[in-house]
Amino acid sequence: MTVSQREQYLSGRVIVDAPRSSAVHIGEPPGAAPHRDLRQAEYYQDVLAELRAAVNEELSHHCAARAEHEQNDNAVGMRRCERFIRAKESELATIDELMEALCCRFPTSGLT
Repeated sequence: MTVSQREQYLSGRVIVDAPRSSAVHIGEPPGAAPHRDLRQAEYYQDVLAELRAAVNEELSHHCAARAEHEQNDNAVGMRRCERFIRAKESELATIDELMEALCCRFPTSGLT
């Protein structure tokens, strides 16, 4: 391991440039790092799935509100709901991209 040329300090410790694969934690067998990465990927997959469900619920709420505003000829309410709907659809697209990236990074992990 070599000390970074910048000699940066974090909490009183020198930041060290070390290859990622050489990071070994005490008490862990060699090869445990990929397993930790997989566990972390599965955790984030679960978090993203929960977030996606919450955003879907919000989206359905805004779609129902938009339909109600449309039925009542409330143009201002419709436009406001349409803005929220576009924002939620954008959030869903971002979440889907993140989930896809996790699946591509860990193709054999069983992440779906």
